[in-house]
Amino acid sequence: MDPNLYLIWDEDEDDVKESGDGDSSETVTTRNPNTQRRGGGVKGDRTKSLISERKRRIGMKEKLYTLRTMVPNITKMDKASIVGDATRYIQDLQTQARNLRSEIAKIEVNSNHKKASQNSKMANVSNSLPIFKKISKLEMFHVEEKGYYVKVVCNKGRGVAVALLKALESITSFQVQSSNLATLGDTFELTFTLKVAAREFDKKPPNLKLRLSGAFLKQGFKFK
Repeated sequence: MDPNLYLIWDEDEDDVKESGDGDSSETVTTRNPNTQRRGGGVKGDRTKSLISERKRRIGMKEKLYTLRTMVPNITKMDKASIVGDATRYIQDLQTQARNLRSEIAKIEVNSNHKKASQNSKMANVSNSLPIFKKISKLEMFHVEEKGYYVKVVCNKGRGVAVALLKALESITSFQVQSSNLATLGDTFELTFTLKVAAREFDKKPPNLKLRLSGAFLKQGFKFK
């Protein structure tokens, strides 16, 4: 061997590369002594490269260990087996997800069909029932000059709310200022305020109540 050359032995097993001279697992690197003496630049670069490579391999090993813990069935502990088992496990999960989505879609379709059928049956039953429009209470309160507060209570049923509003619109002898239709249990409660015209103001409240009752009677309401 040339006496001007010297040997550097890499003892890190993870960073070992086979030399072309035999089966030795050690790496033999030749350097010119003059090159090393110039601030150690070449050796320093190689050391940094070895450290970076070692960190990269440690990171890969840690990720493989993590992957191994997440996959339930690992056949072997080598890198190829871990990656292969993880791939098959992910494919199985994807298949299960597709099957679940398909089952959920079928359930939603069946549920929508059932709801539509139930709604249709309820509509048929509702349409077959007779319409009852009965007013159980009609009250008037004098709240201000020429002003009254009126409360009407009647049963709930098909077409009742529409008939109440039509009766309210038909009251032309008075000026309806505000109104509200609310649901209370199995009844409707219509409240509104109205002002009486000057020519009507001299009439007594019972007469005004009678005229209001006529508007509801025209819409098919009956009084208890």
